[in-house]
Amino acid sequence: MQIGDALSRIALLQPALGQPVLISVEDQEEIVFDAIIAVERCDKPNELTYTLKNAFHLSAVADAEQTCQLLLCNIACEEQESKWHLISTQCFSDQVVFFRVQLALKKPQSMIPPERHFVLFNLHFGKGQCKEHAVCLTRRNWEDFSFIHASDLHIAKRNDDIPDYLGIAGAETGYINFNNRLREFIRKANDLATRQELDFVLLTGDLVDFVEWAVKPENAEEGRKYNNWFTLHEILTGADGRSEPLNAPVFTVLGNHDYRRHHYNLDDGRKLWKEDFGLKKAQFKRYHKHEPRIEFPAQLAAGLSSLKWYFLKINPDLDYVIPLGKHRIICLDTGEDNFDAADANRLLVEARKSEETGKIIDSIIQRGQKFSSVIHPVVFSSLPCVLFGFATGALVGILPGENRIWLALAGVFFAGAAKIAFFFAAAIKGLSNVLSRHLNQLTSALEGIIGSGPDSVGLFQEQISWSRKRLEQRQGKPGLYIIAMHSPPVNVQPGVDLSLFSESTRQSQNGPRYIDIGELDLSAASIHQNWAEFLETLTGVCGTPPVDMALCGHTHQNLEFRLELYSWNENAIPSRFSKKRLGFYADKYTDQLNEMQGDTQKCSRWWQAHRPLILQTTSLGPCGKNGTPPGYRLITVQEHGVARIEFHAVSAKKNS
Repeated sequence: MQIGDALSRIALLQPALGQPVLISVEDQEEIVFDAIIAVERCDKPNELTYTLKNAFHLSAVADAEQTCQLLLCNIACEEQESKWHLISTQCFSDQVVFFRVQLALKKPQSMIPPERHFVLFNLHFGKGQCKEHAVCLTRRNWEDFSFIHASDLHIAKRNDDIPDYLGIAGAETGYINFNNRLREFIRKANDLATRQELDFVLLTGDLVDFVEWAVKPENAEEGRKYNNWFTLHEILTGADGRSEPLNAPVFTVLGNHDYRRHHYNLDDGRKLWKEDFGLKKAQFKRYHKHEPRIEFPAQLAAGLSSLKWYFLKINPDLDYVIPLGKHRIICLDTGEDNFDAADANRLLVEARKSEETGKIIDSIIQRGQKFSSVIHPVVFSSLPCVLFGFATGALVGILPGENRIWLALAGVFFAGAAKIAFFFAAAIKGLSNVLSRHLNQLTSALEGIIGSGPDSVGLFQEQISWSRKRLEQRQGKPGLYIIAMHSPPVNVQPGVDLSLFSESTRQSQNGPRYIDIGELDLSAASIHQNWAEFLETLTGVCGTPPVDMALCGHTHQNLEFRLELYSWNENAIPSRFSKKRLGFYADKYTDQLNEMQGDTQKCSRWWQAHRPLILQTTSLGPCGKNGTPPGYRLITVQEHGVARIEFHAVSAKKNS
């Protein structure tokens, strides 16, 4: 078999755009890193070495002419179980075999210009395959570095198509384009990287708004581009022609929206067309005719199959670890939406509290009462006519006389019966139309509540066990251990004024500083399954070292919590957690940290007293809740500890 034919059956899997390899070059004469390939129908594994000998090379993202050949060092079979999701989503057939390929690069320092602290490369395989932004050569030893945490991009091709369809291109229209928010963020991130103030970006879920948009061309190849994973890929790499490429490594974690197959309607719930997208009513009405309507609950149709092109184009893994010298970032997938009977009851209660949805429910009840009040007198006003018809018909049947008299009197009965029948038909049809219209409005309102913050499925026991094994490696070693996930492990219901429960407020009131789980629902819009077990993992109840920080998104607002672990005693309030008790705390912790002005000793002591810290970061795409502008957190690490966490707004403009 020719080498070209053999290469056509091999797919380069990773490193990839959303999970690049970071290689610290320092004074090394040669560096070695791993790549994963997938081989279909691998009949002769021994021949792979010859086939792959000169198949890999690098090209710089900023300068395509800067290339270098990679040397093949070793090939070994990879565990098939770790890639089960690639088979189940039909990325590859069940005949595929995965291999870990070891690649080497000579004199890596020469690949980084003096004015740069890192250079980003594309990894090429054969003549046609390329993993963009997959390899980063850096001079960092990971004692001091900076990274960005951002979340909830909600990218969709629809965001760019709406202004094109309406002919409203231009910032002065007031239209809010989530895609442009990402483009602006890329410009800011690139500027930070140029000034050597940024080393990588961490994106924690809701990368896309939904996966497939119903409006797409009949051409299969063009239609594939209406899968929003392609849209995200093109923006990050600058291939869409409207963006500059992100010139910093980026790591991705999945969110609940990333599992959703279909688009949602812009008139759901809170008038999203106005509040989130900034459209005027006339613009929305025009666009509304163009886009097919997806009815509830089809909008929440989700599944692993939605992620096929995410695995192939952006990141092939659900859970993984980012090694940064002595530090580790453990990335976890919290899954799709979770929606059960308890959630339905909560949504109905919340809907009744809302003025808008409350009016809809009242209207339905009033319509039903009005229907009863009308039909009751009509039925009873017609009843004598019917009874008279029955009585007359019976009387005529036993008395002698002409048939026409009997028929005339019987007509009285049929007239009365017909009167009621026609009234019932008209009334039921009218009631049906009223109920249909108002129930549709109520459904839309509930859709808005569902979209505002549902629970995610959460973490499987296998994920928790896997995380604990990673944490066990920390025993007695310095360095930060950070969890990156989409749905937060601690959260509160909408409308709660968290400042009333903050440590500083409660301390001034001489009360307990912690928030008891009986006071607030601290698992709202969080992870549904294994919630308590995961909190025990974060705090070290299970015997593993505690986590320093958990970085999350999902809620579209900046919230900060911490957990505190202390021994249980007889006088303690009973807790769902055994042996040890967890205290939940809320405050503006990043402000406290930043006041230390990077004093490493003070910061170290502060972290020992406040870990694990749980940070929710607002959305990067849509406007944040409670007046929070879209933005991101810039996190600075110095001497193996977090020294500063700053929030930066992407744009103050509504129409960005």
